[in-house]
Amino acid sequence: MNIRQLLIILLMAVALCANAQKSGSERRQQRGREQLIEYRHKFLANDLELSADQQTRFFALYDEMNDRLEALNDEFRDICHKVDADTKLSDVALEAYSQRLFEQKKLEGEVELDYYDKFKQILNPKQLARLKHAEIQIIRNLNRFHRNKRMPAAAQE
Repeated sequence: MNIRQLLIILLMAVALCANAQKSGSERRQQRGREQLIEYRHKFLANDLELSADQQTRFFALYDEMNDRLEALNDEFRDICHKVDADTKLSDVALEAYSQRLFEQKKLEGEVELDYYDKFKQILNPKQLARLKHAEIQIIRNLNRFHRNKRMPAAAQE
């Protein structure tokens, strides 16, 4: 075997290893996302005392809302990276990006308000009033988890 063939085999092996690591990373990321959704569902179902029917109807909408919010946040991150990476952006482009960045919370609020009336048809007033507090508690629990590196309990009894 000559050096050229050996080099080609070596490069193919490196490429295969890199591809395997990437797909493993993507699988871990997807599994982490699934675990987050499962945790949110369990916590909210327990905290809001959702019936089985409410869970089915509510979580379909809730996940749809979170997908829209995630898309907004992905766009926000992309703009932040563009601004950080491209030092040659024009003032007009920078102003447009800046305005979009400052509108982020407003856009998130608009998405949440779009779903408020839909949630109102599924949740009773008490459950609806507790929803935002429960979401804040989920975030606190997840922050605690990341500090302590263990999964929080889905609900406190």
